[in-house]
Amino acid sequence: MRILHTADWHLGKSLKNFDLLDGQQYALQQLTDLIRSEKPDVLLIAGDIYDRALPPARAVELFDEVMSEIVLGLKVPVIAIAGNHDSAERIDYFNGILQRQGLHIFGMPGVVKPVILHDAYGEVHFHPIPYTEPTDLRLPENNNAFFDSHEAIMRHVVKNIANGMSAQGRHVAIGHAFISGGEGCESERALLSVGGASVVPAEIFTPFHYTAQGHLHRPQSFMDGRVRYSGSLLKYSFSEADHQKVFLMIEMDGEGNVQTEKIPIAHKQDIRRVKGYVRDGVFQLVDNQSSVRQDDLLEVTLLNEEPVINAMEIVRRQYTYALELRQPNAYRNTSERCLSTEQLSKMDDREIAREFFLHYLPALDMAHEEIITQIIREIQPKA
Repeated sequence: MRILHTADWHLGKSLKNFDLLDGQQYALQQLTDLIRSEKPDVLLIAGDIYDRALPPARAVELFDEVMSEIVLGLKVPVIAIAGNHDSAERIDYFNGILQRQGLHIFGMPGVVKPVILHDAYGEVHFHPIPYTEPTDLRLPENNNAFFDSHEAIMRHVVKNIANGMSAQGRHVAIGHAFISGGEGCESERALLSVGGASVVPAEIFTPFHYTAQGHLHRPQSFMDGRVRYSGSLLKYSFSEADHQKVFLMIEMDGEGNVQTEKIPIAHKQDIRRVKGYVRDGVFQLVDNQSSVRQDDLLEVTLLNEEPVINAMEIVRRQYTYALELRQPNAYRNTSERCLSTEQLSKMDDREIAREFFLHYLPALDMAHEEIITQIIREIQPKA
């Protein structure tokens, strides 16, 4: 069976107030083109379809368009679950009707019946495990108490699934969790826990031949590739600038052994971290960053030794989509120059002005001294 694994679309997300929906649409067109050409047996979406519980209308419309093309047009079934960014209730809405069309989408916590598909070797059982917070389920055998950690609730859910597994079938889980030892990034919202850990060990998923995970945005694997994160659809923070975003094509044989192919996702606008200087009012990248495109989304670090006035305006003359600016060299650690109230009371206006500017400049030259003199002269009361 050929399984296409993706996750963490975060439809409707923005970066530094820049709307990423056009880039998401560009990536999802690649997904539908891939399905059209490769004809997988099923598409899995392992949570975080949307970026927030109440997504913008355009994000919902885009999801509807993509699902209509894949499920109704290309006749490929989709199995999707809610992640921690989604609203479980909204994701679960109309689930019964949608399943009859081939869109199996699960939001509410708890053990549900597997989706069973067939290939030349027999049945493959797909077990959806929507994101569940410890306070979303109670443990009947323990006085109906809440779970105290993500690990406890995941062990409970997987144990119940395993108890009902068919011995003849092959089994695939679709989950959304933070696996111990996984590598995170800035754009992942921390998972909630009540007095317990938010991570789960990979060995919990031992009963399954393959586990398609969502939540972590970098593609990564555990348990010899039997547990995998596909990673997110796009780069959603500057900490992901070095990520290669992919779709995962999983080939499962009759024994449940899997082989994985990573299919790169091209970006309409890449996210880059760049460095450069402002010289004579012009921004220049350092020599080894010539591949940066003018429409890339940039985090810019200025290497100038002194503050640059209107730096972002200067950078955006050449790179319209510079979204963040850093000037680390311009603001040094000045804790040793902090003055007490008693020290300030003994200083005249010129000395106070000089101390202020020395917080931001390495030294004062003759031109700076003349400016300070002029300022003091203008603010002194007239005789």
